[in-house]
Amino acid sequence: MRFIEFLIENISISNKREKIDDAIKLAIKETLHDTTVQFNSNISSESDFEMDRVTQILNHYIPSRLKTKITNALMRMGIEINPLLRKVQFIELRKTTGGQAGYDYITIQYSILADLIDKVLRHLLNEIYNTELSKKEIAKTIYTSNCIDNCEPQIKEIRDTFIHEMVHITQHARHPEPSEQNKWKSPEYRSYLTRNKKRFHDALTNLTSQEDWNIYYASPQEIPAHAHNMALNLMDITGKYSNDMNIEDMKFLLFNIIDILKDFRNWINDPRYEQYKEFNKPNTKQYKIYKRFMKIVYLELVHYKEFVEDKIKHSIHNKKEEQDYETWLNSMENM
Repeated sequence: MRFIEFLIENISISNKREKIDDAIKLAIKETLHDTTVQFNSNISSESDFEMDRVTQILNHYIPSRLKTKITNALMRMGIEINPLLRKVQFIELRKTTGGQAGYDYITIQYSILADLIDKVLRHLLNEIYNTELSKKEIAKTIYTSNCIDNCEPQIKEIRDTFIHEMVHITQHARHPEPSEQNKWKSPEYRSYLTRNKKRFHDALTNLTSQEDWNIYYASPQEIPAHAHNMALNLMDITGKYSNDMNIEDMKFLLFNIIDILKDFRNWINDPRYEQYKEFNKPNTKQYKIYKRFMKIVYLELVHYKEFVEDKIKHSIHNKKEEQDYETWLNSMENM
């Protein structure tokens, strides 16, 4: 492995998972609060009140406001991860692409955001249709809507795409400085499975055959980015840390993480990751790539375990609690 390959693969960002989730959820909540103000200012009286008018206001205001709020939230999170980031945007891209990263910007497929907007609107309108038909009650319904609880898959897709592209931004920052003539040119993008640059770029352009996808997955840039996505999926299975957890809740989360780490090979052979089956064949070049990929996934889970362990240690208040925790942890790891 060349040193530059080590730099662009040795990246860990999945520990920002909960903070990015929370930032997106806060953006939704702020949008609902702003929409309540907009609703009250547009509906002047009960006599002016009609359901079609309510629907019109929500359909007009929520998409643009939510797009702005989430874009700003991701921008703040991105700068916290890497100050190199200058722009986050949602734009329609070709169908096979969830997002892309330039030297200092991230583009996410707009349809991913559109799915979230659609889910928020559908849930909100359904709540309103089941509410007393009055200005006061509907404003209250918008303000207190629990639509966030029903948007987890859409929030996850935005988060996972963003983290994937932030891996690429970090790679750009670690790559040797481009020449002055090509100041904003991205670092060399290639694959371990072919030295033919034209074949690599053709594969990226098409992504229609299994061979195309294999060449794409075997890129030193894509290995850590997709490894983060697999790690995030496994972390979602374990559960999520939150600041209001007590020690018992955190211990249960830690137990789940330890369980996955112990049975790691079975988890990564899950049918959901069938796209990597061509790599899981011992004594092949693909298998060497596969092992590098899985090492990153494993280390991301280890980092998550260490994160939760640290949170538990900071929640312990006396020597007995500390001893009880150490005894419990040893029993879990030796099971």
